[in-house]
Amino acid sequence: MIIAVFSDWFGKRYIFIMIPLAMTLIGHAILVSIHNNVDAMYAALFLAVAGTYSAMPVVICWFNTNGKPSL
Repeated sequence: MIIAVFSDWFGKRYIFIMIPLAMTLIGHAILVSIHNNVDAMYAALFLAVAGTYSAMPVVICWFNTNGKPSL
């Protein structure tokens, strides 16, 4: 929710979506490439989950602000 507040404060949505999703991509890339180091896989899992769940409030807010009918 902090990222959604900052994106609303700055008025930018795209950068606040792409940074967490890049973190998710890095986490998934580590998970796919490393199979013998449990500690690295555990850290990559945290990256993947934190990036995914921090981007979703911004995506939902962006969708709702673009979907409002203008009166």
